[in-house]
Amino acid sequence: MKSELTELGAQDAKVAQGGVHYWADDETLYRTLLWSRLSSRILLPIVQAKVFSDLDLYSAVVGVNWLDYFDEKVHFFVDFNGTNQEIRHTQFGAMRVKDGIVDYFERHGRARPNVDKEQPDIRIHAYLNRDDVVLSLDFSGYPDCRDVFVKSMNVTLNLAMDYPFEIRTPLMWLDKKETWALADQLGAFDYIRRHTHTCYNGVEGGCGECPSCVLRERGLNAYLREREAKNT
Repeated sequence: MKSELTELGAQDAKVAQGGVHYWADDETLYRTLLWSRLSSRILLPIVQAKVFSDLDLYSAVVGVNWLDYFDEKVHFFVDFNGTNQEIRHTQFGAMRVKDGIVDYFERHGRARPNVDKEQPDIRIHAYLNRDDVVLSLDFSGYPDCRDVFVKSMNVTLNLAMDYPFEIRTPLMWLDKKETWALADQLGAFDYIRRHTHTCYNGVEGGCGECPSCVLRERGLNAYLREREAKNT
């Protein structure tokens, strides 16, 4: 996994218990989310604190400037892992994290954001190891876009239907610039540019702000620069 992430642009990658720690700018972060075949989840740590009681946990959470990450309109969910002598149940830990988040918004004159276990907009990951807790944003929302999932699904469908076929995902191995280049080679560049979008918010033509829109536009501009350079 360390080698794969490094190839994708991750810096200072170090093997740690249960995973790999690395540094990345926004572009590299999105790239690892899209193309990593080995990572089961990618977390962005936002705070680390000592926890000797549930009040310590609550204080660490309510002290985070959550408005830097999402607003009160967002639905969130807390995934809590680990226990210690004071926090002996993960559901209790998750509840205290939730309390800290909603109380933060109320203290800043905002409405309480809602908790959604089924389809949250934001996942908060909390890991408690003895007296240390790390709160992270969980960016890994699309495990079904990974190669390992596609291969396992291919095997499952073949067994279930008793019919041999192969799922092919050619765009999985191309970045956005290469995808635009392929569209141009196939004579579909103008049509795709004008009549399609890949917006997480479902805005026709794209919102221009969500990660999907940003990546699409960045890839388009990179390809246009490359094409212009070749034509001059």
